[in-house]
Amino acid sequence: MLEQVAGSSVGKQVMRTVARELTRGLLGVLGVGTTRRTSSRKKSWF
Repeated sequence: MLEQVAGSSVGKQVMRTVARELTRGLLGVLGVGTTRRTSSRKKSWF
């Protein structure tokens, strides 16, 4: 059953997402900066 899930496109996407999140978590623990998607500009009223 695991082979069928891993062979499907949905299974591949899930495994890719899990691997990415694990990698980000490990890099975060080690203190290595990752890319940030937020805007660096500060938003203010003025």
